[in-house]
Amino acid sequence: MSRIFLTLLLTICIALTSFGQTPEKALENVRNNYTTENIFIHYDKEAYVSGETIWFKAYVMAGAFPSSYSSSINVSLLNDSGKVIETKILPVINSAATGDFALPKDLKQANYTIIAYTKRLLNFGSAYFYSYNIPVYNPSALAQTSKFNNSETLYFMPEGGNIIAGVNNNIGFKSADKFGFPVPVSGEITDSKGEVIASFESTHDGMGKFQLVAQPGEKYLANAIFNNTEKQKFPLPEVKVSGISLQVLQGDKKIHALLNREKVANEAEAPSFVLGTINNEIVFNNDLPV
Repeated sequence: MSRIFLTLLLTICIALTSFGQTPEKALENVRNNYTTENIFIHYDKEAYVSGETIWFKAYVMAGAFPSSYSSSINVSLLNDSGKVIETKILPVINSAATGDFALPKDLKQANYTIIAYTKRLLNFGSAYFYSYNIPVYNPSALAQTSKFNNSETLYFMPEGGNIIAGVNNNIGFKSADKFGFPVPVSGEITDSKGEVIASFESTHDGMGKFQLVAQPGEKYLANAIFNNTEKQKFPLPEVKVSGISLQVLQGDKKIHALLNREKVANEAEAPSFVLGTINNEIVFNNDLPV
């Protein structure tokens, strides 16, 4: 069964009136002139050994449909220092391309990265490029094994994009090891005084969420425990004094959007609209009350 992802866009009147556009016209302009592409790559394995070949197939999409914009794709293999080892320029046929990277037998054990982009994506910047980490092992490189410690990372993803002061924020998180693989994590959120404000624990593939009512000017710290053993500390994103917090709640038959905003932001962000779009087509448009 195909799944349709509903994207909710908050459109502020200041941005729209500066160009003399309604929300519908602004979205139509984006759809007609600024539609980006998404690249997805399927690999034959999750990890490789020096001397093996990385086989892959790339798919180029525009929204939810195969892209007809690009006829070629650039795919590069980078080492752990960001240096390009090899680049392939592959033809895109029926919105797909196939290729491979033959790994040398003496390739050092490290975490490598595959970057992919089209000429069209160059107009949008490297943030839109495809990027994926692949671990490469070298059994003969015994001297290098000591470099592979259990260094983990914790990423925070506030729903709506920012942590807003004075409202209830839903904050997602994801943990990963040095090779980008998920690891179990749990811990507590503390404020600048060291007081525990919230707790968190991953539920699947190192991912989970917690809620936080942030205070203006406060700085929060995540005291994380990975695999029930290793302890690390990570700062949460900066708290914004004003703004709008967006939460999407999935019901049995409906999708509910919950909007919270600090009162001091009302006048600066009024009038505002909430747009529901599917594949850049508006499905609803509601005014936000002041």
